[in-house]
Amino acid sequence: TCGMDVLTHALEAHTSALQNEYSDAIAMGSIKLVAEYLPKLMGDLSNMVFRQKMQLASHMAGVAFNISQLGLVHGVGHPLSALLNQAHGQTLATMLPHVMEYNMPVRAEKYAEVAKAFRVYDSNLSTEANARKAIKAIADLSIQVGTARSIREMGGSEKDIPVLVEQALTDLSGLTNPRPATREAVTNMYMAAMDNKELYPSSKL
Repeated sequence: TCGMDVLTHALEAHTSALQNEYSDAIAMGSIKLVAEYLPKLMGDLSNMVFRQKMQLASHMAGVAFNISQLGLVHGVGHPLSALLNQAHGQTLATMLPHVMEYNMPVRAEKYAEVAKAFRVYDSNLSTEANARKAIKAIADLSIQVGTARSIREMGGSEKDIPVLVEQALTDLSGLTNPRPATREAVTNMYMAAMDNKELYPSSKL
């Protein structure tokens, strides 16, 4: 789960309401490293070069979010980790596509940049279409590294949503999300992450 944690740190720093050119440059550098080396590392866990690249990506992501802070992925991920006793990186990976979808109206251009880092960018497509390619590339990476797990697969159910929503709305990470989070939006994110055969193909629906 650590690799998806690194990616989320960098991605949220890149799209935070407080981002600037300095944090963006560092965050995108981290995202590019993760996009290239996390898949390679998963195929060769003993490779010290790949491990070093991911350590560098982790450090850069930390520097970036220390400047621009985080966002709603952490805001909705923290309650899941606490309630379901799941790893931090796991719950971030579960919620990341849903928060990206929510932020699309205000961050499509930045997500399109992420598509370039993942080498799925198509100059013939619109900014929004490329942003969605970034979301898919990240979802595919989560499947590849084994973090594509639904809330139900982690032991949660619909009855947990009211508690999760209350905790998410008080999490300070959400304050720097580029799009303010409403109760309805957070509820919908948790509902969407409950089951989804495309995002979480191993989940038993």
